[in-house]
Amino acid sequence: MSNKQKNKNEEVIKEEKTNVTEEKKQENEQNINQDEKVRLLEHEIEELKNIISKLTEKISAFDSDKEKTQEQTPEPENKKDTRISRLKERLLKVKASVLKRTMSAKKIFEQTNKNSFATGLNFYKLFWVFFIGSFAGVIVEILFCLATEGRIECRQGVVYGPFNPVYGFGAVVITIVLYILRRQRDLVIFIGGSVIGGAFEWLCSYFQEMFMGTVSWDYSDIPFNIGGRTCLLYSLFWGILAIVWLKFIYPLMSALIERIPNKIGRLVTWVLVLFMAFDMFISSAAVVRMGERQKDIAPKTSFDRFLDNNLDDEFLTQIYPNMRNPESGERLVDKQENKAK
Repeated sequence: MSNKQKNKNEEVIKEEKTNVTEEKKQENEQNINQDEKVRLLEHEIEELKNIISKLTEKISAFDSDKEKTQEQTPEPENKKDTRISRLKERLLKVKASVLKRTMSAKKIFEQTNKNSFATGLNFYKLFWVFFIGSFAGVIVEILFCLATEGRIECRQGVVYGPFNPVYGFGAVVITIVLYILRRQRDLVIFIGGSVIGGAFEWLCSYFQEMFMGTVSWDYSDIPFNIGGRTCLLYSLFWGILAIVWLKFIYPLMSALIERIPNKIGRLVTWVLVLFMAFDMFISSAAVVRMGERQKDIAPKTSFDRFLDNNLDDEFLTQIYPNMRNPESGERLVDKQENKAK
């Protein structure tokens, strides 16, 4: 084989290696975390903004000192115009660069949001709002009880786990209905949250009494109440909660949810959906069965016997210490203690 042929083969091999190397580089660049790209772009944009600010200050300082300069050492107009033109051209170039990079960052954000399993207000996002709201509501109630009554009391709404679906559904309703008002004045959000929260609380109390024969709260002793189901004071609390939720909690929570990897996010969501559905079903059935036991109704099915054996009155009154009989107004926990005596 001639030297020329060898050289050609070597060149071909080098080109192939170069192509492979370039392809790997391109793949690596494509695989860079989008969040890292956004972070770098934001850093560059901040630097460019600082440059714009400095250039603007220089131009302003130059214009303000123009008269003094003319009085002391007059400079030829052509030279002055040239300096100003150069500064303005540089400023325009920097602005164009900032605009270009800002648009690039915006596209990356939009692409990231579109690729997220919980983009916008879809089912996944709303479920996480429900789940987190159910947990946060219990924590807030426990802390409120501790601050006002000096004791820690169970405030969960289901038998398994520190969750209260009332707060979860309330968070979903507030998010959906008031989302379009998130950029409005706080007063608008406060009024909307108060009305929606008060109405939602009334409906929850009504349906619990109609379908389960019990009530979990009674505001009859608080002024400006509506049938003991809701009152002005707690409606105002809902209004404050709506402001805090829409202005501070939800934006941060939404961004964190969208950062969850898609496969993990979908899998965990459906596991939690099944768990919460089971938890709410078994809790509702246990409360209904407790109401039947209060009326001395014997178990009719094996499921009733399961509830009697595993979720009896003693256990349920620990979970729901404020649950009352709507007819007598007596707390079930008090009735259970009197029965034990």
